[in-house]
Order: sequence, then structure tokens, then C-alpha cells
Amino acid sequence: MEDKRNIIMAILLTGLILFGWPYVAGYFFPTPPAQKTAEKSASTDKSDVPAVAVDTPAKAVALGSALTANPRVLVKRPN
Repeated sequence: MEDKRNIIMAILLTGLILFGWPYVAGYFFPTPPAQKTAEKSASTDKSDVPAVAVDTPAKAVALGSALTANPRVLVKRPN
């Protein structure tokens, strides 16, 4: 009988955590209002900040040449 009670309590507590977490997180970590973020993005569009160029994807390199191109770090391990 003790095991059944423990299992039921574990299931209830798990459900409480799973379904109650969004409400607890919303209370302690509220999301900022959308109006403030819209005002902030509008003000950054008008600034004189230069645009950052998007990097091109890295070139594919064969495994053997990538391993020989850089020095390897040896890690001591117990035998």
C-alpha cells in the first residue's frame, strides 16, 4: 500500500511541475511588453550604425588535411 501511495504522489507532483511551470516562470520571469521592443527596434533602424557583412560559409576540408593542418593536443590518461 505504501508503494502505491508513493507512486501516486510522484505522478501528482510530476504533473504539477510539468503543467505548473509555465505559470511560475511567467510570474517570476515576465516577458517584456511588445510595445517596448517595437520602439527599441524602430530607434535602432534610424541610427548611424554600419551594417555588418554576413560571413560566407566555411569551405569544406577533408578530415586528413584538417587534422594535419593544426597541432594536436595530447591528453594524458591513466593506463
